[in-house]
Amino acid sequence: MDEYALKRAVVVFLDSATPADAQVREQVMRRLTQRRLPAHRSRRGVLLAGIAAAVSLATVGTAFAATGNFPIRLNLVPLRSDGGPVTAKQPTGDSAPSNAPGKTEPASTTLAAAQTSFGHHVLTPGPSTGAQLQAVYFSPAQPVPAGAKPGQQPSPATVSITYSYAGTDATIWETFDSSSAPLSVDAIDQGGPLSKTAHGLGPIDIETVDGSSYAVVRTTADGPVERMAWKTSDGIVVYLEFSSPVSTSTAFAFAAAMG
Repeated sequence: MDEYALKRAVVVFLDSATPADAQVREQVMRRLTQRRLPAHRSRRGVLLAGIAAAVSLATVGTAFAATGNFPIRLNLVPLRSDGGPVTAKQPTGDSAPSNAPGKTEPASTTLAAAQTSFGHHVLTPGPSTGAQLQAVYFSPAQPVPAGAKPGQQPSPATVSITYSYAGTDATIWETFDSSSAPLSVDAIDQGGPLSKTAHGLGPIDIETVDGSSYAVVRTTADGPVERMAWKTSDGIVVYLEFSSPVSTSTAFAFAAAMG
């Protein structure tokens, strides 16, 4: 294998092994370009060492992702208004709507039955929150319906759960994403990212608590929280909505207790 092929192998490895952490690739390539070649060592040896460094850094990056939520990116979509209420454009790629999926709910079920049908661990708030279970639903995956709009995605299997919590209702929608890609959340682009709320349009931002990222929709820039979304290290995508906005501490106490 010549020098070019070895360099290409490093790049291909990084692209395939660390899609959720672009900084890993940057660090390895910087090491390769800045490293000086000793007189008694060949370029081939240095490149092989670079591949070893890539493996090491990729492992570190993967371990980091496994200890907290996946990164989140906001997918800004243009504002549309045709005389009716302002709506966000439907996602066309791997992005997810900032509103929760699967609002049409089937007959109620139990947590155990929903988890069996879901095939993955269902996240629930710990008893320390004082949340009281109200209802559980499971919606099986659905293909794209005939005549759907271009870019419409299949509906994933979804578990939805409603709790009474802190004087309001907290509804959770959980889906599963096996990819290692960051969670992409739609936001309306209007002088800053906004998301639809029960009160109109509210600011949405990515907030980090204890090393985990959350997409948070508030009524105002520093106001109470109405919705949250995140993706766990196990691939569970969570959408959380409060029927009435709650304080930051109340919202994050619920989200942090999900396990």
